[in-house]
Amino acid sequence: MLMAADRIICISDDTANDLVNIIGVTHDRIRVVPLGIDSHFFEALPPGDPPPEPYILFVGNQEPRKNLERLQNAVAILRGRGFPHVLVVAGAGAWGAVSLTRPFVRRLGGVTETELRRLYADAACLALPSLHEGFGLPALEAMAAGTPVVASHAGSLPEVTGGAAVLVDPLDPVDIARGLEAAITDSADLRAGGPLRAAQFTWQRAAEETVAVYRELV
Repeated sequence: MLMAADRIICISDDTANDLVNIIGVTHDRIRVVPLGIDSHFFEALPPGDPPPEPYILFVGNQEPRKNLERLQNAVAILRGRGFPHVLVVAGAGAWGAVSLTRPFVRRLGGVTETELRRLYADAACLALPSLHEGFGLPALEAMAAGTPVVASHAGSLPEVTGGAAVLVDPLDPVDIARGLEAAITDSADLRAGGPLRAAQFTWQRAAEETVAVYRELV
């Protein structure tokens, strides 16, 4: 079906490059239309009780490419430097074996949208050190909420975060720990720049650019 399509819409340049390099689709048939961020992620929440312990947040399916085992090792390094933060993991399990055995890991499973907004708001930072992402929506949701983001320098994450996140080597727990420490201790620029970057990704823009692709074929 890909080879028969006149146009193929991708959500990032990274995904488009995968289609070209892995499947052999030609660039001229690909159009990139980024996803949008729901507006409520930008809205301030009413004050709530402070979290019982400071935490680093991960949001997403718990599958091997999300790199959670290295992330927990990075948090262990950070705690060894005197930081009290635990790792909160929000999201359902998925395919593949992921071993999260450290005593400072808090696995929440699936959460509601209201709970997710509170998790973003109260987190010291969001960590998304994935081995590969086609887009990385949690990074932008956290940035919209003004939460510092630590992201992998692989896949689409540098493209999506656009200089408003701390980028790390996903294969190196020491470098991930370096990024976590930077996000926690020097967060002012990240908290200011994140919402500005996230505001560039709207569903209105996504809809308009999708319609424009269809009009190419009329």
